[in-house]
Amino acid sequence: MTFVDSTSSSTTPETLPPELREFVQDLAVAVHKRGIYPPAHPMQLGAVDAVMSRLELVLSTRQELAIGVARTQLMMEGYASDPAHPLLHELAGRMYDHQLGGLRITPGVSRIEIDECVAALAESPLRGGVALGARPDDDVARWPHLTLVRVAFEQLSLLDDEGSARGPASRSARASELWGALARAALAGVGGEGDDAEVHDPRLLARSLERRLQLTDVDEHLSDVLLQAMGEIGSSGSSDAAGPRKEMSELVEHLSEGALQQLIDMGGDHSKRNAFLVKASDTLGAHAVLDLVRVAAEQDGAPISSAVLRLLQKLAREASGTRAGAKGADVALRRVVRRLLREWTLDDPNPESYSRILADIAADGAVTAVDRRRDSCEPERLLEISLDVSIIAPSTESALGRLVMRDGVAATLERLEALPETEERESLIGRLINESTLREQLAAARPDLHVLGHAVDRLRLRAIAPLIQALEGRDEVDAPWVVTLLVRQGFDGLEPLGAALREVSPRALRHLLLVFDRLDAWPPGADPFVFARHDDPLVRREAIRYLLKHDDTREQGALLGLRDADMRTFNQAIHVVLRSCSLEGARILMRRFDDPSLGSELRSRVVRAIAAARTPEVLEWLRAQVLTTRWLVGTLRLRKPSAEVLAIVTAIAQQYRGEPSADQVLQLAMRSRDDGLRRAASARADAAGVA
Repeated sequence: MTFVDSTSSSTTPETLPPELREFVQDLAVAVHKRGIYPPAHPMQLGAVDAVMSRLELVLSTRQELAIGVARTQLMMEGYASDPAHPLLHELAGRMYDHQLGGLRITPGVSRIEIDECVAALAESPLRGGVALGARPDDDVARWPHLTLVRVAFEQLSLLDDEGSARGPASRSARASELWGALARAALAGVGGEGDDAEVHDPRLLARSLERRLQLTDVDEHLSDVLLQAMGEIGSSGSSDAAGPRKEMSELVEHLSEGALQQLIDMGGDHSKRNAFLVKASDTLGAHAVLDLVRVAAEQDGAPISSAVLRLLQKLAREASGTRAGAKGADVALRRVVRRLLREWTLDDPNPESYSRILADIAADGAVTAVDRRRDSCEPERLLEISLDVSIIAPSTESALGRLVMRDGVAATLERLEALPETEERESLIGRLINESTLREQLAAARPDLHVLGHAVDRLRLRAIAPLIQALEGRDEVDAPWVVTLLVRQGFDGLEPLGAALREVSPRALRHLLLVFDRLDAWPPGADPFVFARHDDPLVRREAIRYLLKHDDTREQGALLGLRDADMRTFNQAIHVVLRSCSLEGARILMRRFDDPSLGSELRSRVVRAIAAARTPEVLEWLRAQVLTTRWLVGTLRLRKPSAEVLAIVTAIAQQYRGEPSADQVLQLAMRSRDDGLRRAASARADAAGVA
């Protein structure tokens, strides 16, 4: 017998190969005509001849032809017919009504066999005819090249009218019969009934069953067969039922998840589905039961958590083994599964259900097996289970400690953060992240910034004092990440930080001012101008940086910066006044212009800032810096070209062109033989302010 891989099959319309489609179409026409024309009518004879011609062509390249039957489709060599095709839909329905799961045709079939088979199919069982699947074997023995696969889905009941008096031995026998019927149903349409080895091989049957499930109207019937078979096996007290039970369990284990979902669905009948799952939990093997429950939970949108699923898998392994506790594990597993079916298939499973079920597991495990510490739960698994059931027990705290000792605080924290957010999870994180953890990390040579971030977020204002101590005690290279942690406090930290300003060292103070700068806010009750006049130049720089960022303090901050001896602070202020300089600022710069600490480039920037004041006083000062008199004749002339002279001429051209005293300077520059001076005198106002 040849099996076709299920991946090659398809349920899309008209997927049959042309020669097979034409054959079944001719067969459907012949059956239809036999039903409407009288015997020996020429239309009947011609239709059967057409079937024989097509059949000879099909069998010329095949050892046999197997036709599987569903209510609306036919299946051949792994291909399914289009259920919407009227002729093939009618033929499938007729064969289905005749209680046929399939038909196998072998080479050598005669015209008489085909003619009699067509005549039999034309007689409708719904109108008083006898179904082919219900006829005695002797009645169809005259067709040696036609083999009927008798699968009466709707007639496959195990209890007859006297079934209530049937004993255990009879029930186990009937279960075996139903297993055979299920096997024939699975094999129908993929090569015939099969030999005994194939009928009793659950792996092969699983493959065939999955192909059958691709046909419409089949999954509900196969589910019914499975349900009845499990009922017979579960009701039997005979050891003979162990064979069918094992075979059926292995069949379920070998089915794919998609096939299990189809079988469990039961045509959308929720009550029948629950009955199926309950019967399976009492009948099938441990692994098969677990597969069904897992798929059912996912189907209901309430998947079992990974931690609990691992625990159930461990119980299933124990129940399937030969150790002394196997029976107890099996009982515990089935009890848990029944609770799952009763409670966890709800759309909104609650933690109390988890707690009760895991309590049962723990109780059963304690009674049935001796703990030899070979199966002790890993600490991370124990934490996951505890959070799933929303219980923090002493064993949970112990597991948390073991995990910290093994992997460290950071790795343990990451593992907890990956779990769903609950009060219990936050409680465990709180045991990891506290003030003691914060101080330990701040004192460490290489602190974990991830842990510190969580500690600051959790401790909030309580973290400020340890962080200020870290600013005081740690190296300068560590200050940036400490400042970042202080900034995480946000505006809530401004008041306590402001209270600490007068108590910290200048080194820590300047970093606290950087926190205010990054928050763009100042502590209430603290005056930034006080720190802009601090003895430490770095403190002054940070305070003035803050003053220069805000409109209401920018001018005063600029004046303080222009007076400051620290060149970096002075540069901050120059950058601001280049855009707009007050007369007071220009006077400060004019006094500092001759400061030997100012370089040539910085003096050029000072000139541009002074010129931005645009007052007569400033213009006179600029003229005085570039003009001199000839000592013999007393006429005015320009000083020798330098970076400062070029900058002043440019500033005059940009800011004061049109003023008589300014034009005098510009005319002297234009008559100069120095190209630089001539270019400076040609500068226009649109270039003003360019640094």
